[in-house]
Amino acid sequence: ELGDEDGAAADAATVLSADLLNVDALLISARLAEAQGDLHQGHALIGRAASIEPGHAGVRKAFADSVTVLPRDSAALGLSYLAHGWPDLAERELRAALARDSSRVDVRVGLAEALWQQGRYEEARPECRTVLDHNPRCLRATLMMAHILAEQGRTAHGVEMLEQAGELDPEFTIAAELYAKATLSRMSLPPAPSV
Repeated sequence: ELGDEDGAAADAATVLSADLLNVDALLISARLAEAQGDLHQGHALIGRAASIEPGHAGVRKAFADSVTVLPRDSAALGLSYLAHGWPDLAERELRAALARDSSRVDVRVGLAEALWQQGRYEEARPECRTVLDHNPRCLRATLMMAHILAEQGRTAHGVEMLEQAGELDPEFTIAAELYAKATLSRMSLPPAPSV
């Protein structure tokens, strides 16, 4: 809003490096892309944001301000299913989306979360590992991997991963939201730091 587009782009990229499903950062990136004339990228980012949180006020505004109507594809449908608590339906759509474009990290994180929510940790683990190999600061993948390791008896490594997540999310707000969706969890989050 202050007109520092480079600063806004850098901040949005930093947020997305830690949380690929952050709707606000996606919308800012979309606005910046459209301002630079890259309507295709802007629409793709709005579509991703809409698939993550369709009811978000910024998503509705972006749809209203956008030049064209965005198509719903398997990725958008899968992430929407995931957001609404249907991990089995999300898995089907996200696998189809990955078959078409295996480089979509947001879709891979969504697939990992869909498998993880169903308690299928052995299948979720390689998806998380792939994401973390390419994006080591991905908060959701780090949190899921910490949980998976703890459930598999590798508590020390799980705690180490949880500490890494704490550097990205010191108040563990994303962790609390994510772990509430787990079918079974022995994870206990540290108390939020006092400010």
